[in-house]
Amino acid sequence: MCFGHSILKFHIPTFLLETPFDALFVVPDGLNNHIFWNIAHCVATQQLLHYYLTGNDFRVDQKWVELYKKGTFPCFSEEEEDVENLAFILKETSKLLIMMKDILLSMKLIPRVLD
Repeated sequence: MCFGHSILKFHIPTFLLETPFDALFVVPDGLNNHIFWNIAHCVATQQLLHYYLTGNDFRVDQKWVELYKKGTFPCFSEEEEDVENLAFILKETSKLLIMMKDILLSMKLIPRVLD
């Protein structure tokens, strides 16, 4: 099992949903971004690396990429629904990547590595 996917699929979405809403949007002194932005930035970066740079369509709404890609800053207009959506996106994109990996392995298009 890939631990990175385990963290994305279970721990970070749970953290998002269980952390008080206001706490997700505190920008610590000396930093530029809050917790929610950093987690959403991971999604945007993953989409850019896995899909955009390979000439494929994003698997999430392009809004997520535009709002949270490198060079952006928190906009502080997020709502509870955005937190729930981000938790859902983390779970679903993780499932999709695992499924795609399994397909590529079965077709012997990528090498099997020891887990």
